[in-house]
Amino acid sequence: MAEPVTLEELKAFARVDFDDDDATLTTMLAAAVEFIEQATGKSYSDADVPEKAKIAVMSLATHWYEQREPVVIDASVANVPLHVRSLIAQLRGGVLEPCEETTE
Repeated sequence: MAEPVTLEELKAFARVDFDDDDATLTTMLAAAVEFIEQATGKSYSDADVPEKAKIAVMSLATHWYEQREPVVIDASVANVPLHVRSLIAQLRGGVLEPCEETTE
């Protein structure tokens, strides 16, 4: 089964130019693919993967790589960035509804 994003693509996206963290990045990449597939109810292991799905996977894997512990804002924990949640909603065929985080 082909992955929608390669380790090399993720490293370029995350601006990682060394090999020391390849095992960690590979784990983050696999977890991000699984997360996005479960969140959208779709499989992205074929050759025709939407660019939005690739961006969502790489963004989430990069976020988890850079933020190795939960981000606490007031009393809530933000584990999935807003732009990734928006991409997931679009991949499901909908849109992310405005919330306190997006209104001014």
